[in-house]
Amino acid sequence: MTTSSTTGITTVDLRAPGQLLAALPHLIGFRPADSVLAVVHSGSAANRVGCVLRADLPEPGHETGFALQLEQPLLAGEPGGVTIAVVGGDPPEQGTGPPYATLVGALTAVLGERGTPLVHALWVPEIREGARWRCYDEPGCGGRLPDPDSSVMAAVSAHAGLVTFASREEMAEQLAPDDEPALARRAALLDVAVDLLGVTAEPGPALLGRAFTAVRAALARAARGELTFSDQEIAELAIALELADVRDACLATALPPGGPRAATAERLWLALVRATPKPERAQVASLLAYSAYVRGDGPLAGMAVERALEAHPDHVLAGLLAQALAHAMPPAKLAKLGGTCDASALWGPEDEEEPPTRGSPPCGPG
Repeated sequence: MTTSSTTGITTVDLRAPGQLLAALPHLIGFRPADSVLAVVHSGSAANRVGCVLRADLPEPGHETGFALQLEQPLLAGEPGGVTIAVVGGDPPEQGTGPPYATLVGALTAVLGERGTPLVHALWVPEIREGARWRCYDEPGCGGRLPDPDSSVMAAVSAHAGLVTFASREEMAEQLAPDDEPALARRAALLDVAVDLLGVTAEPGPALLGRAFTAVRAALARAARGELTFSDQEIAELAIALELADVRDACLATALPPGGPRAATAERLWLALVRATPKPERAQVASLLAYSAYVRGDGPLAGMAVERALEAHPDHVLAGLLAQALAHAMPPAKLAKLGGTCDASALWGPEDEEEPPTRGSPPCGPG
């Protein structure tokens, strides 16, 4: 697995099963529990991490249907091989194999029907130092996990400025809406502002100019670490982002993925997801989802899409992103959408320096 950095390329060796298991939280952004993960191997020698797919463990008796549901995202892009990791379940009794063998068998069958090699199948009760892991297909194969927080992968992630959350729930909490009274105040301001401004599908130059100015100022503040906005400012930003020209320019802020401008914009979208009431929350949540998706953060992208569709079930961009995640569209392909747009009206001079990005593109919503 390799990840880019400001000084070149850092290569992390994850060939040892214990090292790969310990790296999983840093590859997906949170410590998985009661999960099945599929690490897709890419490259001409199938020796690189292509993407990592995570899903909750299925109920007993649903293993085959579960494996068939994962077939398309798992095998998109013709992988060179797949390693399956099961996290959770009680330790096996003496002389028995790891739990969830039926699930691993169903996934192995799906891979075999498509001619994709199963490189390894691993089980561990939890991702923590000293946890005993086992192999499904090799008797006597096993060991104890190294400390996930003291690994090379952890150091590379920390240097990249990437946050690894303790759980999926903790990761999702960063998208939790503000308190209801605050959202109600902003919703009332939005209703009044929409009536006063006469927002239409084809806004005039004055409204567009005001909208671009509001977003440009918010991005400048976000670049300085200022992410607190008044109710009136949030209402103005929500209206601005509803305008197609402004939205398209904001999509382009995600490029290049992981660059300083993209990181600034993503911080702003994350703050506004919490602060914006329904249904306008859907637009900014979709911008967050797009930014996370193209830089390879599938779990955050999936959570943001969920927030968007909760706020507005028929939101077009959110629906398209949900389909892209479900079908494992490569981030580079989705990036072409933002590449057709122009973000120059939202920025000052270009900053050439770019921070590194998380190394594993998404296979699905995580």
